[in-house]
Amino acid sequence: MKKLLMIVIAVFTIGTVYGQPVLFNDTLAGVFMDVNPTLSRQAGLFRDGSRDCPGVARYSNTGLHSYFDGGAGNEYGDDIALDVPGGDLLCYELAIYADPDLATVPFDFTASLYDGCPDTGSLIAGTTTTWTVTQTGISYLESTLDTPITIPQNVYMVVSASSDNVGWIISGAAEIGFTDDTFGIDDPPWVCTYFFGGDPYAGFYAVLYLDGELEPCVECPSGGIPEGEPPCGPGYVDEFNGGCNSDPPVFQPISCGDIICG
Repeated sequence: MKKLLMIVIAVFTIGTVYGQPVLFNDTLAGVFMDVNPTLSRQAGLFRDGSRDCPGVARYSNTGLHSYFDGGAGNEYGDDIALDVPGGDLLCYELAIYADPDLATVPFDFTASLYDGCPDTGSLIAGTTTTWTVTQTGISYLESTLDTPITIPQNVYMVVSASSDNVGWIISGAAEIGFTDDTFGIDDPPWVCTYFFGGDPYAGFYAVLYLDGELEPCVECPSGGIPEGEPPCGPGYVDEFNGGCNSDPPVFQPISCGDIICG
């Protein structure tokens, strides 16, 4: 059930953000709309759903829950903390949703990286990308940079759409790296302390790929038992032994003294 609710740390006009109702959802609290679960996932501009970004994912948050409609031309964003101190950015990706009943296509969607909340942070030159989207539903947007761009560990991704009824998809907690349970809006001015609600923890869908290689895995000791789980990565859904985090819960039996490698 949706109902009007004010759930932000910073103060703005009660009941509206850029002319959109402030909505509460039983699944994910925040200022957002539901992603229609009856619609099939569409490849959009994300090369038929395949992930072509080079490099190593150093931040990943790839759940598909709801989306935030900031209104045409209005900027909003999310904090991103890499799992390394920083490095050379090669590529980034995000996912958006356009309401099939209300959105007008084509529309433009733009993303940029800042070195902090834009109220005090600066645009990181060369990170801005604009896509022209020609479909409704879910679209996966990917940007491979012409040359690597050095970024710090903590950045802020800022997005905007040229149309109403379009928005950045909201995920949960990051699988790689970290994001606070807050987001920012250029109200104006920029305020980066709006609160998702905390139950569950939330952030926006984004993956950042940096130059480099993953550290080599340690060797399985003598007597170790291979876990047997398929290779995982951004967007991977653990249906092998995700425990209580899986739906339905999935467990792998082990015995006392077993050494499981994987």
